[in-house]
Amino acid sequence: RGSSAFSEIAALQCRAKGAAQDAVGDVRNADADADGVLDRAELRELISQELSGGHSSSLENELKNALRNVDRNVDGLLTAEELDSFRENLGSALTVPEVVDWVSHAVQLPQYAPVFADNAISGYEFRALLENGGSMLKQELGIDNRLHRRQLMRAMTMRLYGVGSVPAKPAPPRWLEPREDGG
Repeated sequence: RGSSAFSEIAALQCRAKGAAQDAVGDVRNADADADGVLDRAELRELISQELSGGHSSSLENELKNALRNVDRNVDGLLTAEELDSFRENLGSALTVPEVVDWVSHAVQLPQYAPVFADNAISGYEFRALLENGGSMLKQELGIDNRLHRRQLMRAMTMRLYGVGSVPAKPAPPRWLEPREDGG
């Protein structure tokens, strides 16, 4: 029993170390001027690539969201430490029910919501699901459609950079009374 607890602790430490290395690698990959941080222009380019030519107004909104969510010292730069800290908290910020709602409403792939619920996917699992080109999405979750895997991977990647949010659930329908003038 003692070795089991030790193994769990060791696994968590390895996971944390791997996540920190992922953040360092992600910053290094997007850091065009190799100064060790992502400035607004580098983050804008990264988001633009992920949004695949989205509207400039949505790009600016997403850039502001990313900086607001991740930039802890509000200097307009993202460090690997800030990114790692944000990602660490993403698991608790995106619970299983929130991920299920996110998949349904933000990613707009509601057919996969039960798969995410049945497998208890929270924000903690996003990095693992993205490894090896998203192979776990197909092999473990059974998402065979390549386009859908790509959409999910892009959306998870963007969440890992602080872009986007879990939308509110749709409001229930409201019935309007007919107007007296017949209109």
